[in-house]
Amino acid sequence: MDDRFVVQQVGLTVFGNERSEVPIRGWGLDDLVVARVRAAAGPGVVVRRISHTKEALAQPERSGSFFRDMKSELSNAVRQVASSSSCERYVLVQRTSSPFSNLNQSVHGIGIVNWGYRTWLFALGYVQIYDGQSFEVIKQGAATTDDEPLISRALLLNPIRGPNKELDRETFPSAPADATTNPTLRDGVRALLTASLDNTLPAMLRQ
Repeated sequence: MDDRFVVQQVGLTVFGNERSEVPIRGWGLDDLVVARVRAAAGPGVVVRRISHTKEALAQPERSGSFFRDMKSELSNAVRQVASSSSCERYVLVQRTSSPFSNLNQSVHGIGIVNWGYRTWLFALGYVQIYDGQSFEVIKQGAATTDDEPLISRALLLNPIRGPNKELDRETFPSAPADATTNPTLRDGVRALLTASLDNTLPAMLRQ
Protein backbone atom coordinates (compact mmCIF):
# COMPACT_ATOMS: atom_id res chain seq x y z
CA MET A 1 0.00 0.00 0.00
CA ASP A 2 2.41 2.67 1.15
CA ASP A 3 5.14 3.25 3.71
CA ARG A 4 4.83 7.02 3.85
CA PHE A 5 2.57 9.16 6.02
CA VAL A 6 1.69 12.69 4.91
CA VAL A 7 1.59 15.53 7.43
CA GLN A 8 -0.08 18.45 5.69
CA GLN A 9 -1.11 21.98 6.66
CA VAL A 10 -3.57 23.88 4.46
CA GLY A 11 -3.28 27.60 5.13
CA LEU A 12 -5.55 30.53 4.49
CA THR A 13 -3.04 31.65 1.85
CA VAL A 14 -0.53 29.73 -0.28
CA PHE A 15 2.20 30.79 2.18
CA GLY A 16 0.52 28.76 4.90
CA ASN A 17 0.62 25.47 2.98
CA GLU A 18 3.08 22.87 4.22
CA ARG A 19 3.52 19.18 3.42
CA SER A 20 5.94 16.55 4.73
CA GLU A 21 6.23 12.77 4.45
CA VAL A 22 7.52 10.43 7.15
CA PRO A 23 8.21 6.66 7.02
CA ILE A 24 5.67 4.27 8.61
CA ARG A 25 7.13 0.88 7.68
CA GLY A 26 6.31 -0.50 11.12
CA TRP A 27 2.56 0.06 10.74
CA GLY A 28 2.11 -3.17 8.75
CA LEU A 29 -0.20 -1.75 6.10
CA ASP A 30 0.90 -4.16 3.36
CA ASP A 31 0.13 -7.10 5.64
CA LEU A 32 -3.24 -5.56 6.44
CA VAL A 33 -4.08 -5.25 2.73
CA VAL A 34 -3.19 -8.90 2.10
CA ALA A 35 -5.35 -9.96 5.05
CA ARG A 36 -8.35 -8.00 3.75
CA VAL A 37 -7.92 -9.43 0.23
CA ARG A 38 -7.78 -12.92 1.73
CA ALA A 39 -10.95 -12.27 3.75
CA ALA A 40 -12.77 -10.85 0.71
CA ALA A 41 -11.72 -13.72 -1.56
CA GLY A 42 -13.47 -16.19 0.72
CA PRO A 43 -12.76 -19.77 1.83
CA GLY A 44 -10.91 -22.06 -0.52
CA VAL A 45 -9.22 -19.25 -2.45
CA VAL A 46 -5.45 -19.11 -2.11
CA VAL A 47 -4.10 -15.56 -1.73
CA ARG A 48 -0.37 -14.94 -1.92
CA ARG A 49 1.60 -11.78 -1.39
CA ILE A 50 4.09 -11.20 -4.21
CA SER A 51 7.29 -9.59 -3.02
CA HIS A 52 8.45 -6.53 -4.92
CA THR A 53 10.27 -3.30 -4.40
CA LYS A 54 8.28 -0.12 -4.01
CA GLU A 55 10.18 1.32 -6.96
CA ALA A 56 8.94 -1.44 -9.28
CA LEU A 57 5.35 -0.20 -9.16
CA ALA A 58 6.20 3.45 -8.64
CA GLN A 59 7.64 3.84 -12.14
CA PRO A 60 4.40 5.19 -13.68
CA GLU A 61 4.29 7.94 -11.02
CA ARG A 62 7.56 9.44 -12.19
CA SER A 63 7.64 12.47 -14.42
CA GLY A 64 7.89 12.12 -18.15
CA SER A 65 6.17 12.91 -21.40
CA PHE A 66 2.65 14.29 -21.32
CA PHE A 67 1.72 11.66 -23.89
CA ARG A 68 2.80 8.64 -21.81
CA ASP A 69 0.39 5.70 -21.64
CA MET A 70 0.21 5.43 -17.85
CA LYS A 71 -2.27 2.55 -17.91
CA SER A 72 -0.02 0.47 -20.15
CA GLU A 73 3.07 1.33 -18.09
CA LEU A 74 1.42 0.17 -14.87
CA SER A 75 0.14 -3.02 -16.51
CA ASN A 76 3.66 -3.81 -17.73
CA ALA A 77 5.06 -3.09 -14.26
CA VAL A 78 2.58 -5.54 -12.72
CA ARG A 79 3.48 -8.12 -15.38
CA GLN A 80 7.19 -7.81 -14.53
CA VAL A 81 6.57 -8.07 -10.79
CA ALA A 82 4.40 -11.18 -11.29
CA SER A 83 6.63 -12.82 -13.90
CA SER A 84 7.73 -15.65 -11.60
CA SER A 85 4.24 -16.47 -10.34
CA SER A 86 1.14 -17.94 -11.92
CA CYS A 87 -2.11 -16.60 -10.54
CA GLU A 88 -5.60 -16.25 -11.94
CA ARG A 89 -5.86 -12.65 -10.82
CA TYR A 90 -3.64 -9.99 -9.31
CA VAL A 91 -4.84 -7.36 -6.88
CA LEU A 92 -3.02 -4.04 -6.72
CA VAL A 93 -3.85 -1.49 -4.02
CA GLN A 94 -2.16 1.88 -4.38
CA ARG A 95 -2.59 5.33 -2.94
CA THR A 96 -4.82 7.85 -4.69
CA SER A 97 -5.74 11.52 -4.34
CA SER A 98 -8.70 13.71 -3.48
CA PRO A 99 -9.34 17.41 -4.02
CA PHE A 100 -9.43 19.29 -0.73
CA SER A 101 -12.66 21.27 -0.35
CA ASN A 102 -13.03 23.82 -3.16
CA LEU A 103 -9.45 25.01 -2.75
CA ASN A 104 -6.56 24.59 -5.16
CA GLN A 105 -5.21 21.87 -2.87
CA SER A 106 -5.37 18.07 -2.68
CA VAL A 107 -4.52 15.26 -0.28
CA HIS A 108 -2.79 12.07 -1.38
CA GLY A 109 -2.35 8.61 0.07
CA ILE A 110 -2.29 8.20 3.85
CA GLY A 111 -1.91 11.05 6.26
CA ILE A 112 -3.30 13.86 8.36
CA VAL A 113 -4.26 17.37 7.29
CA ASN A 114 -5.02 20.46 9.32
CA TRP A 115 -7.12 23.36 8.04
CA GLY A 116 -7.75 26.20 10.44
CA TYR A 117 -9.24 24.68 13.59
CA ARG A 118 -10.12 21.32 12.01
CA THR A 119 -8.03 18.19 11.42
CA TRP A 120 -8.70 15.05 9.39
CA LEU A 121 -7.01 11.66 9.15
CA PHE A 122 -7.29 10.05 5.70
CA ALA A 123 -6.45 6.75 3.96
CA LEU A 124 -7.09 7.03 0.23
CA GLY A 125 -6.60 3.81 -1.74
CA TYR A 126 -7.34 2.68 -5.29
CA VAL A 127 -7.89 -0.98 -6.20
CA GLN A 128 -7.13 -2.60 -9.55
CA ILE A 129 -7.81 -6.25 -10.41
CA TYR A 130 -5.65 -7.66 -13.24
CA ASP A 131 -6.30 -10.74 -15.36
CA GLY A 132 -3.53 -13.27 -14.68
CA GLN A 133 -2.94 -14.03 -18.37
CA SER A 134 -3.41 -10.80 -20.28
CA PHE A 135 -2.69 -8.42 -17.37
CA GLU A 136 -5.59 -6.29 -18.52
CA VAL A 137 -7.54 -4.50 -15.80
CA ILE A 138 -10.73 -6.44 -15.04
CA LYS A 139 -12.13 -4.12 -12.39
CA GLN A 140 -10.95 -0.97 -10.69
CA GLY A 141 -12.16 1.73 -8.36
CA ALA A 142 -11.44 3.78 -5.27
CA ALA A 143 -11.66 2.02 -1.94
CA THR A 144 -14.54 3.70 -0.15
CA THR A 145 -16.71 3.26 2.90
CA ASP A 146 -19.73 4.86 1.19
CA ASP A 147 -20.87 6.22 4.55
CA GLU A 148 -20.55 9.97 3.93
CA PRO A 149 -23.92 11.75 3.63
CA LEU A 150 -24.35 13.47 0.27
CA ILE A 151 -25.49 16.66 1.99
CA SER A 152 -22.19 16.77 3.90
CA ARG A 153 -20.27 16.55 0.64
CA ALA A 154 -22.49 19.11 -1.08
CA LEU A 155 -22.06 21.66 1.72
CA LEU A 156 -18.30 21.03 1.88
CA LEU A 157 -18.61 20.07 5.55
CA ASN A 158 -16.18 17.27 4.78
CA PRO A 159 -13.44 18.55 2.44
CA ILE A 160 -12.06 15.09 1.53
CA ARG A 161 -13.62 12.63 -0.93
CA GLY A 162 -12.69 9.23 0.41
CA PRO A 163 -12.12 7.41 3.70
CA ASN A 164 -11.37 9.96 6.40
CA LYS A 165 -12.10 10.80 10.01
CA GLU A 166 -12.11 14.15 11.78
CA LEU A 167 -9.84 14.28 14.82
CA ASP A 168 -9.24 16.74 17.62
CA ARG A 169 -6.95 19.58 16.58
CA GLU A 170 -4.50 18.52 19.31
CA THR A 171 -3.89 15.24 17.43
CA PHE A 172 -1.99 17.05 14.68
CA PRO A 173 1.75 16.33 15.20
CA SER A 174 3.82 19.22 16.49
CA ALA A 175 6.60 17.86 14.27
CA PRO A 176 6.08 15.54 11.25
CA ALA A 177 8.39 12.86 12.66
CA ASP A 178 6.14 12.52 15.72
CA ALA A 179 3.48 10.87 13.54
CA THR A 180 5.62 7.76 13.06
CA THR A 181 5.23 6.62 16.67
CA ASN A 182 1.71 7.93 17.31
CA PRO A 183 -0.60 4.96 18.07
CA THR A 184 -3.75 7.05 17.55
CA LEU A 185 -2.76 7.86 13.99
CA ARG A 186 -1.54 4.31 13.28
CA ASP A 187 -4.70 2.65 14.60
CA GLY A 188 -6.91 5.24 12.91
CA VAL A 189 -5.30 4.65 9.52
CA ARG A 190 -5.56 0.89 9.91
CA ALA A 191 -9.25 1.20 10.81
CA LEU A 192 -10.00 3.43 7.80
CA LEU A 193 -8.11 1.16 5.44
CA THR A 194 -9.80 -1.96 6.81
CA ALA A 195 -13.28 -0.46 6.53
CA SER A 196 -12.76 0.78 2.97
CA LEU A 197 -11.23 -2.47 1.70
CA ASP A 198 -13.86 -4.62 3.40
CA ASN A 199 -16.53 -2.52 1.75
CA THR A 200 -14.93 -2.48 -1.72
CA LEU A 201 -13.07 -5.74 -2.30
CA PRO A 202 -15.83 -8.42 -2.04
CA ALA A 203 -17.78 -7.09 -5.03
CA MET A 204 -14.63 -6.51 -7.06
CA LEU A 205 -13.36 -10.05 -6.46
CA ARG A 206 -16.70 -11.65 -7.24
CA GLN A 207 -16.51 -13.65 -10.49
